[in-house]
Amino acid sequence: MIKEIIQQGELFGQITLEKNSMNGEFAQAYKAGVSLCAFSIDDFEKLLQKKPALALKYSKQVGSKLRHIENRLVNLLNKDVKTRLTNFLWQLAQKHADPSANTFCIPNYLTHEDIANLIGSSRQTVTTLFNELATEGLITYNRHEICFPDVKKIQNSDTVV
Repeated sequence: MIKEIIQQGELFGQITLEKNSMNGEFAQAYKAGVSLCAFSIDDFEKLLQKKPALALKYSKQVGSKLRHIENRLVNLLNKDVKTRLTNFLWQLAQKHADPSANTFCIPNYLTHEDIANLIGSSRQTVTTLFNELATEGLITYNRHEICFPDVKKIQNSDTVV
């Protein structure tokens, strides 16, 4: 099951430095050319002590990851599926797009089942909502990409928070 999408420079797996909280995490790359660095907790702690700038960057990434997890939980508890889907698509768009562009497309490397798992829904509901968003003119999509024909329209929609 997909739990999150990791971008270049981000961490995955165990984010705490606790030795007794080892979870069987794994990752799968959808693109070639992925580099992975693995550390034992002891080695990573030593590295953080020697490199304060790295320790600060690590701390910021952990804080950002916790804030992201908290937002996902709040969304699951308080928002309907359409809002969760729109927010998810908008977050993907912000990671991939030029902020000054009015129209842009992002790679579509997730199935509707993957997206449903990420937003706490069913595949059928995600498919129905994708079609609704397309009918409303907020997105266009195919197997290869999801496009936002008018960024202002999705930013001003009632569903993006």
